[in-house]
Amino acid sequence: MRTSQEKYFPIIEKFMSSGLSAKAFSERNRINKNTLSYWTKRYRDQSRCSKRIYRFIHYPDTVKAD
Repeated sequence: MRTSQEKYFPIIEKFMSSGLSAKAFSERNRINKNTLSYWTKRYRDQSRCSKRIYRFIHYPDTVKAD
């Protein structure tokens, strides 16, 4: 059984590349506009998180005191 994310993310990708408004896309694809809005936000949030680059600062294991 697939998760809701696995179900809706491909639909959101289709919506984002369609050039249609949320209203037009939801009507043509028989998706509730609020559901489309919810999953679009989730998709964007996940995309933003996965694109972050984390930079780590390396600290030496020992610090010499003068």
